[in-house]
Amino acid sequence: MKKWFWLALVLVLVFVGGAGFWIGSTKASAPSSPEATPVAPGEPLPPINTPFAGEPLDGDSGESALQRVDLDAVRTLYAPDTVYARVGEREITWAQYAQWLESNVLSAENYLESMAAYGLPMAWDSDYDETHSFAAFVTESLNENLRVYAGIDQFAHELGYEISDEELDEAEAQTMREVLGEDAGADEWAALLAENFLTEDIYRTKLRSDLLLQKAYDERYGSDAENISDEAVERFLADNDYLRSNHILFLTMDMNTRESLDEETIAAKKAQAEKIAAELQGITDQAELLARFAALKEELDEDSGKVAYPTGYLFSAGQMVPEFEETSRTLEVYQVSDPVLTTYGYHVIIRLPIERSDVLDTGSTVAEAAASAELASELDAVVDALEFELAEDVAPVDLLAHLQK
Repeated sequence: MKKWFWLALVLVLVFVGGAGFWIGSTKASAPSSPEATPVAPGEPLPPINTPFAGEPLDGDSGESALQRVDLDAVRTLYAPDTVYARVGEREITWAQYAQWLESNVLSAENYLESMAAYGLPMAWDSDYDETHSFAAFVTESLNENLRVYAGIDQFAHELGYEISDEELDEAEAQTMREVLGEDAGADEWAALLAENFLTEDIYRTKLRSDLLLQKAYDERYGSDAENISDEAVERFLADNDYLRSNHILFLTMDMNTRESLDEETIAAKKAQAEKIAAELQGITDQAELLARFAALKEELDEDSGKVAYPTGYLFSAGQMVPEFEETSRTLEVYQVSDPVLTTYGYHVIIRLPIERSDVLDTGSTVAEAAASAELASELDAVVDALEFELAEDVAPVDLLAHLQK
């Protein structure tokens, strides 16, 4: 299991699913409860590399009228061995660049057609953001990713880590077996890559970077991040403003109808919360306090998330309802709050320490996440020192100028 859990996500091209979905599994977040649900400003569109949930539109209304890029014309812009760009000391030929560009374009067109099928048509000249058309974003994201891949190679080389052809072959073969079965052949594998807009060269570049980072992680931190220092973990927690608290919730709303309970029931819930808080606040022995809190939580807690989060929530700013977060910040470790009223009901909260082995909503432990962040910071420094520069006598590819007539 990969411990540098976010690095792989930023290394794939934005529109190319790019091997990450089968190189390693992504740990799923635990189900949320009312108290753990982040405060969301609305329902945003899915990220660009995320498939839509639901069904496409029926009939002709979902058909795409997308004007496609003339890739044949793009391929012939320069001779294959022309040096098109440089990243640090690495030269990128036009043949290499065009291969990546075609992959990115095909993936982007697939995305645009998916958008149209769901009634959200976009075009190559649509605004991606305030400064980029969709077409410009595709090429600029490609340039940035090529810079990152070069940075990974340099970073790993400086640390003395290499991936042999034999290691790469074995990793690819293992992935092929895991995805397609033991009897899968080269033709099936090539077809799967093509379905994901990948060539063999592109896939192996991604896989090699994946393996280099994993090797750097394992050599430095150990397979379970057991070698990262406590100081580094503390820095990670402080930098990300993490808190950990548990609670006993007495609901004052019907979670099915989202309507408030009657006043008499609410008053009884408040009185019960006050009684429990007073009892817990009177326990001075830490072990006794935790045992009693756990027993009362099992008996009385009405939080639907208590099965998934029996020992409480590990969260950062903005992830919990404001009253829960604000109260947690005021408590000392192992201190129990007075009842706190939120839209869900009365909470009796206990602040808890954060341990290295605690699991974040990413599925990684605190130690694993801290190790990933430290490695990522060092990699960023290497990448930031590199520039993607076009060679002389070549120009940026303007995809809008190569749309099919």
